[in-house]
This record gives sequence, C-alpha cells and structure tokens, in this order.
Amino acid sequence: MTGSVEVLLRNTIRGLTFVSETDAPFELVLLGPEPVSTAVLRGRFGLTDDVPVREISLSEMLGTQDRSESRLRSLRATIEKTFVAVHVFRLGDVEVRYVIAGAADGQWYGITTTAIETG
Repeated sequence: MTGSVEVLLRNTIRGLTFVSETDAPFELVLLGPEPVSTAVLRGRFGLTDDVPVREISLSEMLGTQDRSESRLRSLRATIEKTFVAVHVFRLGDVEVRYVIAGAADGQWYGITTTAIETG
C-alpha cells in the first residue's frame, strides 16, 4: 500500500484500541481492487465455511465506544470522508474479527481489530 490514503489511515489508527474483554489494536490491510465480499474475506483471513460472517453497520460495531473516545470519533470521521464505499463485517462469534472495508483510489482497504465477546 502506498500513497496518502495509507498514510492517513495508519496515522488515524496508530495506538488506537478496540475495547472488549481483551483490548486489541486496529490494523490496516490491503484487500485488493475487487469489491469486498464474504468470499473475499473468508479467503483473506483463512476462514472455514462454519465461521459466521455477516455485514453490520459501523454504528453497530463501534456501539457506544465512539461516544466517549475522541479518537474513535476521529476514526469514524476519517472513514466517512476517505472512503467512497464502506462495508463493515463481523467474522466469528466469541473471538470476533471486525473488518471495516472501504474503497478509495481504486483499492479496498481493511481496518481490522479483534474482540472477545462472551456476554
């Protein structure tokens, strides 16, 4: 990944964590030029067919976290102004990987994090 989009996204997520039963950092991955789908994500993250993958809203993913965390509000604003298309996916049940997939400059980028959700 090169260019200003990558730099902007990396700077936005640097040091940012997603709070759950385990706090996990956000990471940036290049998903390629093709539109993101559940099949693309299964292949990219090595998921078997029994792992649930569903599309959710950005608000559903962030929940109330971005209300109290200014950096998460900044992440949301960056996503909304940078990407021409945004899809958020939830991969798994208890050990969950979230993928915010966004298109910019002819590429799909993924901002990922993990969460443990037992409750």
